[in-house]
Amino acid sequence: MIQLLTPRLTLTRLCESDWPFFLQMRKNPQLMKYIADIGSDEDDRTRFESRLHDWQPGSVHALDFIIRDRLTSMPLGNIGFKPVEGEVSEVEVGYTLIQQAQRKGYASEALKAVINFAFSNTIITSLRAAVLAGNSGSSKLLENNGFSLSEVIKDGFFINGEYHDDLIYNLRKC
Repeated sequence: MIQLLTPRLTLTRLCESDWPFFLQMRKNPQLMKYIADIGSDEDDRTRFESRLHDWQPGSVHALDFIIRDRLTSMPLGNIGFKPVEGEVSEVEVGYTLIQQAQRKGYASEALKAVINFAFSNTIITSLRAAVLAGNSGSSKLLENNGFSLSEVIKDGFFINGEYHDDLIYNLRKC
């Protein structure tokens, strides 16, 4: 089983017992503000189950982790990546942290661990991230971790009844 360790965090593969935490995050309007409209429990369950597939380098499935406090094992959020349009060497990374864990460096610590894992242990050569315009915290996090803004998709994302620009960031393996 894949597990990533950082000084303060343990990233464990998403598993069935994480369903209540996953659902709690998906129902939180503050967390979902820049991610997606809040969906039905059935839609959230389908999304959750799609992330439980076995994963190995070259897999066409997503690889998702729960971010946990290393000392207490308390879940703080999730992070993972999925292939971009079936391309196994390019993946899109995404992350969410509960409010109590934000602005403490946890997202950067988890992202660095995922970047290192992806570039060191897989055939992945490029990471990308899509950020809703206005989500300056996420843009700053990506830029501080080596990502560069490569594209702005005007009105590229529909959420909360409105179209928003989508900012596309990339990081390539050196």
